[in-house]
Amino acid sequence: MNKKLILIALTITAASLFFLGIYNPVSYDTKKIDMHLTVGSYTGFNVDSDAVYFGTIMPYGIGTRTINITNLDKMSLVNMKVYGDMKGWIYVSENNFILGPNENKDVRIMIYVPKDAEYKNYEGELKIRFIKQK
Repeated sequence: MNKKLILIALTITAASLFFLGIYNPVSYDTKKIDMHLTVGSYTGFNVDSDAVYFGTIMPYGIGTRTINITNLDKMSLVNMKVYGDMKGWIYVSENNFILGPNENKDVRIMIYVPKDAEYKNYEGELKIRFIKQK
């Protein structure tokens, strides 16, 4: 008899959570942006717009780029993550923020090159995830 009561209680709890809106199914839309950096003995610029280019930066240097994020769909939570060679070097000015429909926001992407960085080309990827309620 105790097993039946527990099963009934669990069923009622699950149904209540669903109907009270605590269970909110979501959808994800992910955009990927390539990022490039050359660490060298001089400072150089690349203003191409098909990726995030930091140009050439010396070790212990800093670079900044700005991207515009536009939400063309439902209200979304925007989350960004960095992958690749520059993962621990990249910081964004704002992360985990809400964008309404047809709203946009400028976000600064900053890179801090470590003083012991090797002279070479580095690549990475910025994944921007739009999390929306269905």
